[in-house]
Amino acid sequence: MAGRTPQTYSSMQIVLHWIVAFMVLFQIVVHENMVSAWRAHVRGQEIAASDQFLTSIHVWGGVAIGVFAAWRLWLRFSKGVPATPESESPLFRLAASATHILLYVLMIGMPLTGIAAWFFGYRDMAELHEIARIPLIALVVVHVAGALAQKYWFKSDVMDRMIKMR
Repeated sequence: MAGRTPQTYSSMQIVLHWIVAFMVLFQIVVHENMVSAWRAHVRGQEIAASDQFLTSIHVWGGVAIGVFAAWRLWLRFSKGVPATPESESPLFRLAASATHILLYVLMIGMPLTGIAAWFFGYRDMAELHEIARIPLIALVVVHVAGALAQKYWFKSDVMDRMIKMR
């Protein structure tokens, strides 16, 4: 099955895409709670009661994002993905490919650095995890802008393929 070009994404690919999208957005929103929890964690202090719940969700949600992103990659290679529109310029194809590759690197790499920091105490990994947050946010913005441009500027079905399950 690898190498085949389907007309649309599978239902599982679509569901995983949206689960991961909402989880990543949640992680971005609760970032500040995690920063204060990290500081307490590093100092060996009790994490504030107000931060404990969100900290647990952030940690285990990050692990889930990594697992779901790896699952999405497996589905991508085993089931294939729809081709980009023939009318799309080579520059946009390159930008879309680069954005997807970097998003996958971050969706798998950030949970790994987070695990290394939180569970194993590698502070350098915590720094890397924190630094990677900015390119992740930028890539999410680029990804959403590209999808909206495909839908409303270029009038393609690219965005519809990730919304409509068949």
